[in-house]
Amino acid sequence: RSARERVLQLPDERVRERVAFMATAILGSRLIAAAAGRALARMHDPRGFSVLRDLLTGFRTQGRTLAVQTIGELRLSELSNELVRLSERPRAVDPAALATSLANLADRDPEAARALQKLANRTDGYGQAARATLTEESRLGV
Repeated sequence: RSARERVLQLPDERVRERVAFMATAILGSRLIAAAAGRALARMHDPRGFSVLRDLLTGFRTQGRTLAVQTIGELRLSELSNELVRLSERPRAVDPAALATSLANLADRDPEAARALQKLANRTDGYGQAARATLTEESRLGV
């Protein structure tokens, strides 16, 4: 049986604890931590928010883009400040993911909207991605 099949057979609390263990393993992969943080956040477990926050601010950058995508896709306004801070000095994150996530939070957080506008003023790939996101939103009437 696959690991996924085995996990799906565990009671909910045991699954949550297993996922939390994977998310916080000190020597584990940061990409696995990002996926586990995403799963925990979807379960509304506060440990997921903590893991995602650590991925945005930590020294190790692996998994950062997945954390950014998760925050935007799930519209985790609890982590909006950290996302805005990352946009001020973006590093090791996909420009399109950062712009899209800020756009997804912009309707709930004026700081995210301002950060996206500020990002659009840059002359690098981050600026290009932000301008493309703003153009797409304008085209869709968002």
